[in-house]
Amino acid sequence: MNQIPKIDDTSHGWWHRIYILEFLREFSEAEMDVHLTDKLKTELSGIFNWALDGYKRLRKNNFIFSKGISMQKSKQQYKNQSNSVFAFKSHYLEKTDEEDSRVLLKNTYELYVVFCNSEGEKDVLTKPELKRILESSGYKIDNSSKHSNAVCIFGVKIKEG
Repeated sequence: MNQIPKIDDTSHGWWHRIYILEFLREFSEAEMDVHLTDKLKTELSGIFNWALDGYKRLRKNNFIFSKGISMQKSKQQYKNQSNSVFAFKSHYLEKTDEEDSRVLLKNTYELYVVFCNSEGEKDVLTKPELKRILESSGYKIDNSSKHSNAVCIFGVKIKEG
């Protein structure tokens, strides 16, 4: 497709299954090969062997596709364009293994609103929607006894700058 579709699905399942391949080269009408189908037909056995080799590599890799850096960047850009929470968390939230690392959900939501306003985002989500999307993205959100039982996002810190 020429433009990525706007989606509302924020689930891990959707993002786990989508692969984005960008084709940055545009071909002019003069470059089009109107006989390409006939040329490819003469190469069918080679194309089949190439596909079979790819299948063998995929099977050897437990049917997990390789993900190149450009594919990962394209997916992250798509996520950011599709949902303000994905854009926000890629700019401001950093997962960490530090044991006491947590941020207040209230403060995170306030930063999210500021981020949306600065980016011109018209559809600012509510705090419960932000919480739901972060949880579905693998963030642990719960009450923290260290913060007077306030709701916190655990295993995360706010990026500096």
